[in-house]
Amino acid sequence: MTYRNAELIFSLTSLFLGSALFLHTFDSSYDMMSQELSMGPTFFPRIILCVWMFCSLGIFVEALRNRDPLPSFLWGRVLIALALFAVFIALFGKIGFIASGFIFFISLSYFMGYRKKLTLVCIAAAYIAVMQILFTNILNFILPGFGG
Repeated sequence: MTYRNAELIFSLTSLFLGSALFLHTFDSSYDMMSQELSMGPTFFPRIILCVWMFCSLGIFVEALRNRDPLPSFLWGRVLIALALFAVFIALFGKIGFIASGFIFFISLSYFMGYRKKLTLVCIAAAYIAVMQILFTNILNFILPGFGG
């Protein structure tokens, strides 16, 4: 399979999943929860899903436009990245966002080929701090800290 075909399949699959999840946010089962929250429980997921679908559409358009010969798709890298995501998800509830996010960011960046350790640690710490501030102060959503 060519890289272009893999991008097309990935983007269409991602666009379909994002659309299906977006449509699910309009399910009537969330109506009762919206009375307890000012913007409702589906407000933030809809924002994320809109960004997700926009990025999927961008990947699709770029794959259609790209006529350059690209290397074959490296499924091994994708599977390892998915495994790292699974580890992040598994650790998130046990050790919290700060520790699991830090481990995930550094391990995925290192796996993708970035080798400057001091820069990796600084960027990971800044990323975790910005996400923590964004969720806590702007979105009023408390992420689990250290120890879940």
